[in-house]
Amino acid sequence: MNTTERRQRILELVQENRSVTNEELQQEFNVTKETIRKDLNALSEKGHIIRKFGGAIIRDEYDPSFEQRMTSNLDEKRQIAREAVGLIGANDIIALDSSSTTFELAKLLNSDMELVVLTNSLKVLNVLARQDRITAISTGGILRKRSLSFQGEAAKNSIDTYNIRKAFISAKALDIDNGVMDSNEEEAAIKRIILEKAHDVTLLIDHAKLSRMAHVTVCPVNRVDRIITSTLADTQIMDKYRRAGIEVIVVPFYNS
Repeated sequence: MNTTERRQRILELVQENRSVTNEELQQEFNVTKETIRKDLNALSEKGHIIRKFGGAIIRDEYDPSFEQRMTSNLDEKRQIAREAVGLIGANDIIALDSSSTTFELAKLLNSDMELVVLTNSLKVLNVLARQDRITAISTGGILRKRSLSFQGEAAKNSIDTYNIRKAFISAKALDIDNGVMDSNEEEAAIKRIILEKAHDVTLLIDHAKLSRMAHVTVCPVNRVDRIITSTLADTQIMDKYRRAGIEVIVVPFYNS
């Protein structure tokens, strides 16, 4: 295992356990205390973890809870969702990931419209349970309480059985070179299966995620058919995606 692989695994352990000690990491990787110190310092400098005496803890901003994500750029997410709902037609079979932006989209789905919606989001399922003409399908799987999303092999196997016409996903970060990124390996795996099965993919992303980095790449940018963002996004950045052949929809931002 090289340095990059070890540091990625350390980050995963911090995310899974919320905290780790130097001693635990030394035993896990059979390396010296000095090596672990350098690894943790490097991850801390990148903003992925918070160093503490004798180890490290998770940085909530890097892997925020669903409630934390809901309060971040909420007006912008709602305006992006309003644009996205216009892409959905009667009898569509769509997939929604467990992002806070697709949750806003789910709240806008017309109860008079017959749809099939596949999702790994518990929050989305709760919203759609009140819509009589929308068939909501849960992926099942292991519920990750922090994100209120279903993950694991059962969820991935379930998605693989459906023919998805349109997928709507979000991301922790987006970069022209590094692609669509996430901060959780299991969530990234769910998104990949959705993308494999979908005929059309729309990425819903607020301006704060642009040109940021997260440690897991979900897919290259050319796997996305279109990006919906707001006028808060940097025009020069969005022009890069247009030149890459991706449709870019920029919605006007206004404070509610």
